Amino acid sequence: MNGVLVYIRSLMRANGIYFPPSLEAEMTVEVLRSLTEDDLNVLEAMLNGQPLPEPSARAEAKSPPPAFSAFEIGRVYVTPGALALGPEVYLDALERHRRCDWSEMTAEDAYLNRKAVERGGSRVFSAYQYGQQRVWVITEADRSSTTILLPEEY
Repeated sequence: MNGVLVYIRSLMRANGIYFPPSLEAEMTVEVLRSLTEDDLNVLEAMLNGQPLPEPSARAEAKSPPPAFSAFEIGRVYVTPGALALGPEVYLDALERHRRCDWSEMTAEDAYLNRKAVERGGSRVFSAYQYGQQRVWVITEADRSSTTILLPEEY
């Protein structure tokens, strides 16, 4: 298991995900908790140079840990309209955006966001529905800032 932790830390660093030393161990454990049993079996097989195991029929995907961010979001701005919805809405939208939760986006928009996160150079746009209200979250292409807003405030 220690080898898996080291491997996860190296993957996080290779993907530009850094945490202060005081949080690194905690975040590594959170990433580890988000892995399925199949994920762990594959990692251990890779580390030991063994053939990859077949996925189990009972494997369930888990959500990424709440503090995980796949890309830099810069300074965060919240417009008056989004602010009026309350912190439970705008903080949830920001957290989902940081975790690359594009489940409410079209397949094309989700694809463009994945490419923007992987390659950089393009903005990352998310949209979420809260009751009757749509909330947008936009991270600029240079990753200097992220704005949470209502569509009518754009």
